[in-house]
Amino acid sequence: MHETVQQETEGLETIAVTAPALGAWTALATFAREATDAPRATATFTRLTTLHPERLAGLPQWWRAVARNGRVHAARGLVLDAPQCEGSGTWHLRGRFRSPWFGRPIPVELQLWPRLGSWTKVVLHPRRRVHPGRRYFRKGNRALDVLTARLESELVPV
Repeated sequence: MHETVQQETEGLETIAVTAPALGAWTALATFAREATDAPRATATFTRLTTLHPERLAGLPQWWRAVARNGRVHAARGLVLDAPQCEGSGTWHLRGRFRSPWFGRPIPVELQLWPRLGSWTKVVLHPRRRVHPGRRYFRKGNRALDVLTARLESELVPV
């Protein structure tokens, strides 16, 4: 089944390497090829925005000013809870993403990363498994467009 191969390299000690028989390699290569043949779409949305990272300090004040019943309706179908800041300066907002086409609201997390010079990275990530399709991406991209435009126009530096 397995062959033991002795391999010696100048300056290194000899070690035994066990390699599977050819049949196992063929099965492994077939499995790897089949696993990569099917394209996989990620359900996460990622953007770089021109929102300057210094302006993110005003996120809690903006949220309090526009929140109704403890939530912000950031864009059509995107509702966000209060922002939380990590020690690294990354902001997290949990929320829900809903659409008439989705059976139930999708719990999401929005992250705002201020680490890219004068840019902010925006990531909207579902917190449960979704089957992304054309409508999902259209709705999600539209929601992020509206949200980033709002933040760029409404956030003021503190």
